Amino acid sequence: RQQLEDIETIQSDIIEYFTRLVQTQEHEEPTMADRLAEYIQQHYADSSLDVSALSRAFSINLSYMSRIFKRDMGVSPLMYLQSVRVRAAKELLLDPRLTVSAVAEQVGYLSAWTLTRAFKRLEGMTPGQYRSAFSEGAEAIAPNPAAVS
Repeated sequence: RQQLEDIETIQSDIIEYFTRLVQTQEHEEPTMADRLAEYIQQHYADSSLDVSALSRAFSINLSYMSRIFKRDMGVSPLMYLQSVRVRAAKELLLDPRLTVSAVAEQVGYLSAWTLTRAFKRLEGMTPGQYRSAFSEGAEAIAPNPAAVS
């Protein structure tokens, strides 16, 4: 009987230990790369944000920051910034009232040309081609108003 109680006590202790371990891991502090990525997501529209500005904002050496970010995130901080900006541009390009220049400005690029270069590198097409492809796809999916009576 005593052995059974001892086993139950040990079992209870093990469960409690692993529960605390999981809770501790869930509440871990974000890594430097996590904080950098969050900063990029919050400030991507600022045209002065580049990797140098990022390293200054965190008071960290540029090459060290780039190494840590690439190790933890799998891409360079510059590529991450560009992908965040292009993702935001893709959403804005769905609004036909916005010019590519206006979209570029809203996502942190100083010119439509700079956005176009990054967009083409990441998406394999220009912002204008993306907009056209989406418009054509949307029209093909939309029902013909004359056919719906």
